[in-house]
Amino acid sequence: MKEHDRQAALRFRVEAGQGNTKLKDFLKGTGGLSGRLLKKAAKAGGVLVNGRPAPMDRTLEEGDRVEVRMEERGVQSFEPQPMELAILYEDRDILVVEKPPFLLVHPTPNHPAGTLANGILHHLRREDPRAIVRLVGRLDRDTSGLVLVAKDAHAHMRLSEEGAVEEKAYLALVHGRPDPPQGTYDQPIGKSPDDPVRRQVLPGGRESRTRYQVLGTWEHPQAGEVSLVSLTLETGRTHQIRVHLSHGGHPLLGDPLYGIPGETVPGRQALHCHRLVLRHPRTGEQLGFESPLPPDLGALLPAPGSCGEPGTML
Repeated sequence: MKEHDRQAALRFRVEAGQGNTKLKDFLKGTGGLSGRLLKKAAKAGGVLVNGRPAPMDRTLEEGDRVEVRMEERGVQSFEPQPMELAILYEDRDILVVEKPPFLLVHPTPNHPAGTLANGILHHLRREDPRAIVRLVGRLDRDTSGLVLVAKDAHAHMRLSEEGAVEEKAYLALVHGRPDPPQGTYDQPIGKSPDDPVRRQVLPGGRESRTRYQVLGTWEHPQAGEVSLVSLTLETGRTHQIRVHLSHGGHPLLGDPLYGIPGETVPGRQALHCHRLVLRHPRTGEQLGFESPLPPDLGALLPAPGSCGEPGTML
């Protein structure tokens, strides 16, 4: 039996037939908690049996009460700001919002205010004055789409585990027509030795994989041959999609860092996070969220019926 409260504490009772089990095995099995989460909680003295801190190798008995506490509060280095948020979903554990383009997700030294995180913090603190923002992944400033936020430490830990976010997919407008029309970019990515901001495909870089599928190709009067591509991340490296597309010879429209210099269409990189599928950190239920292309990118699509099958043009 498990309870979850707003103080990011998980409580269990050792039921009949569960006795004579090591505490660590009980929490991994019955509790479904990862070793990483348990290690962090134990180090902070947050694993208790019958109200007292207990070692992870303790043998449990029927009727024991087990509690796992995560540090819930933290210091937020930026201020809350009122902001109109496009909230797709919210419950006591998570928040899913749509980020518009040209908005930083998180403050930086040069931009300490006016970011999505400032607005989210204001929203959360209307309910809890001590809340902090826990982002689960980020988007570049000019990328639009879905952003996932954990509302407590337990939710953040669970959603940060490998496989918790089952799918993160994007829609992109790219130059040219990727061939074959469906496949996987599987090239390692690392920091550019010439520019600390840029990333590039490097033999010694980190493993990076991006699945793609061409949804259609057409001629745009300013950009030339353009394809609408669906991309799904299998890994999550900085600028991964942008680097893989550019390296493959099909950069994003409007990408100032990896695209065609001086390009003005559509006025920002044509990338939108349109789908998230995840396991709810408390219930384990599968949740899916979708966001359509925003107007600035949708305006570049051809008229209905003028875009053929992937890799073709009518």
